[in-house]
Amino acid sequence: MIEAIRERLGAMDPPLLRTIDTAAEYAALEAPPPAARCPAAYVIELADEAAANGLITGGTRQRLTERLGIILVVASLRDGRGAAASAALRPLRHAVRAQLVGWPPGDDHEPLTYVSGALIGAERGYVVWQDVYVTRSTLRGPS
Repeated sequence: MIEAIRERLGAMDPPLLRTIDTAAEYAALEAPPPAARCPAAYVIELADEAAANGLITGGTRQRLTERLGIILVVASLRDGRGAAASAALRPLRHAVRAQLVGWPPGDDHEPLTYVSGALIGAERGYVVWQDVYVTRSTLRGPS
């Protein structure tokens, strides 16, 4: 599913993201990515939660809710206060949201819905923001 979302973001026309990576690449960052790699997006699995088993007589059928984060990093190093990066963030968030909301990230998943967004950090001309999306699927086991 993460790879499908990365491909979907990479297919934006016009292309708005210079970097589209995963949680591993985001976790490996010791500082914001170089400005030449921004705007950047990192697709991260945040959490999942399964409902109770819906089958009484054996087997498994559970609704699974999966939360995904899209971390966006915008840079404007000429503006150390981050005002230019902040101004660039809003249209980027809207473009990413338009690309993802209502789109199913797999044949076995419901379309993504938007949940929330929050500022992660802002410093030295960088702004980092995370939007959260949800999709649902069904876990099935032998009966």
